[in-house]
Amino acid sequence: MALVKAGWLWRQSTILRRWKRNWFVLWMDGTLGYYKDDSLQEEEERVLIRYNCREVKTGEECPEMQLPEGQTRDGLLIVFLRDGPRLTLCADSKDEALCASMIPTTTITRLCHPMPMMPPTSALGLHMELQE
Repeated sequence: MALVKAGWLWRQSTILRRWKRNWFVLWMDGTLGYYKDDSLQEEEERVLIRYNCREVKTGEECPEMQLPEGQTRDGLLIVFLRDGPRLTLCADSKDEALCASMIPTTTITRLCHPMPMMPPTSALGLHMELQE
């Protein structure tokens, strides 16, 4: 399966609400998986973003959220899912959060209307790497 984007994000656990850093991968089939590290050996979970995402809120739209230590509200985003708990993420910058918040739309657009892949720029962040 082809990888579309990958990068580090903070993820808040659903039970204890602790923040931990995970390696996230968006796959061409519209799934978003997260792993313990970038080796992709231990997948913690996979979410079918293509069909399961109903809403994404960012930054100031989430005033009640506690942030990971040293992070700003600009990097915060919450993905509300149709099935299962919400996915609460925090990127290292506002640009990275914006890029991550566009993943559901980007995934649907790419899958329905394939376009040539453009290399990421630092402004589009998530320290994303395109891998063929």
